[in-house]
Amino acid sequence: MEDYRGKHFVASYSGGKDSVLAIHRAVLKGMVPDAFIITYNTDLGRSWFHGIPQDVLKEVEQAAGVPVRLIRTGGADYAANFEQMLREYKALGADVCVFGDIDIEGHLEWGRARCAAAGMEAYYPLWHEKRTDLVKECIESGFTARITVVDIKRLGPDFLGRQLTHEVMREIEAVGADVCGENGEYHTFVTAGPIFSKPLPVEFAPPVVPDGYAVLPVLLKSRKPVLTNGYVQVYTGDGKGKTTASMGLILRAMGAGMNVYFGQFMKTGETSEIRAMRTFGDAITIEQYGDGNELYHPDPEADEAAAHAGFIKARQALNSGRYDMVVLDEIHVAAFKGYLTEEEILQLLEEKPYFTELILTGRYAAKSVMEKADLVTGMTEIRHYYKNGVGARRGIEM
Repeated sequence: MEDYRGKHFVASYSGGKDSVLAIHRAVLKGMVPDAFIITYNTDLGRSWFHGIPQDVLKEVEQAAGVPVRLIRTGGADYAANFEQMLREYKALGADVCVFGDIDIEGHLEWGRARCAAAGMEAYYPLWHEKRTDLVKECIESGFTARITVVDIKRLGPDFLGRQLTHEVMREIEAVGADVCGENGEYHTFVTAGPIFSKPLPVEFAPPVVPDGYAVLPVLLKSRKPVLTNGYVQVYTGDGKGKTTASMGLILRAMGAGMNVYFGQFMKTGETSEIRAMRTFGDAITIEQYGDGNELYHPDPEADEAAAHAGFIKARQALNSGRYDMVVLDEIHVAAFKGYLTEEEILQLLEEKPYFTELILTGRYAAKSVMEKADLVTGMTEIRHYYKNGVGARRGIEM
């Protein structure tokens, strides 16, 4: 057996029990951890597969005393970006990448290929060991692993949030699921144990159920949601007051101690409402995606690129777990102009965390979006002084 003592390694870290146990075994062998590397979904603003937000990963870094490096990547360049991170650490003196896979050959081949491309060795401390024994070892080593994702077709949603114990192991086996979750029955997040100097200061938001999976969002304790359940509100129509309605909701949210994200399509500049929102400081994040000329002086290619970049930022904010309310102003107009698609907006509704209120404003809301929303208000113009030549007034329309 090869002697790994003293070898420097990076670990392919997911936050789950298997990756953490593999790291623990490597350290017990006398290996030196240089970094935990984790793939980070740039579209969703959280880690791939286990959905851990960045602020929680910072706490992992502090508790483990090891840098946590994010491999920011989309799906298409996932492998290439992983290899690039390995090359960086190879240049810094790491010779080994530690993986927590157990017996799925495709995972072994993938890791070995990435390491070979970077000139590193792939090391699998758990390879071909009995799955039941590995779960028992994780528990008996003192790790606290909580079930945060459940495939509800194969394991009941009542397992969500439970700490992995010997009793829970027996219950998982009793329903015919793999005790280790290697077939995707469940994922865990480890919040305490021998590789950490202290328990991670996390808690769990109410569950969400996208695409047949029950998911328990992981949050910092300091980021406790105000709402127990959030809804989708749509303000549309040709009458005045859609953005104004969202401003009223933001004012109420500030009074309730909420954190708010305000993303604005098709507009830019320090209007009166933007200046007013800035007085709330860090409680509200404000981002504008357009240049304000999309309606009257369009540049289709540039406008679409700006809207798409804004959509990615909005989606990251929605999925970050940081905000009680997310307001996306004029998003329906961006879709009407062809800069976004109905499917992209529906994707936001599907992904919305349970505890977040999502506000969508703008004329021309798509029928499919209104059908999915929980509240829809149509502003109808009966009379407007614009038609008498009255322009936008400071403090009223701007």
